[in-house]
Amino acid sequence: LAAPTQSGGCSEALLESDPDKMKIAEALIGEGPKDGLLDTILSGDELSAYQNNRDIPERLLAEAGIAIANLHCFAIASMDEELMAWITPISFFEKYGHCSDQTGPIFDCLPDFTEAMESCWECCDPALDTPEKIARRLQQLGFNWSKDFQTFCDDISDEALGDDLAKVLASVDA
Repeated sequence: LAAPTQSGGCSEALLESDPDKMKIAEALIGEGPKDGLLDTILSGDELSAYQNNRDIPERLLAEAGIAIANLHCFAIASMDEELMAWITPISFFEKYGHCSDQTGPIFDCLPDFTEAMESCWECCDPALDTPEKIARRLQQLGFNWSKDFQTFCDDISDEALGDDLAKVLASVDA
């Protein structure tokens, strides 16, 4: 998997092109250089809230929300006849080959979803009632569909959805 880029367009996700916003996003999900970037952009109370429970200040979500999403890949799974979106950092899946059990700072990047369990999200919008519609919405929010991650999730899903999704989505790992 490669981090998505604006040119080279493997992913159909909405992509952030501002390198400063990407640096903030990388720092927030723990991928960036450990140079104290968060110490310089977060006030004392904000930094404490972030360190204690990963609350991202609204101003940073407004600035770097799409960039945070861009650093994550997703797959759609059917579990107990419910459609779920599994979301994990691209770098984590690339390094370990499975889904992180930490939600990370994406909670506020998913307005139409509620967390069903770690890294697994249920769609709350009844209009998003197919795997394709859910996937398109996640791409609108900046998340990247990964065929490789989909294959991993298909192995634990009630129904393999990867082949159908591959017909309508571009993969970040294509």
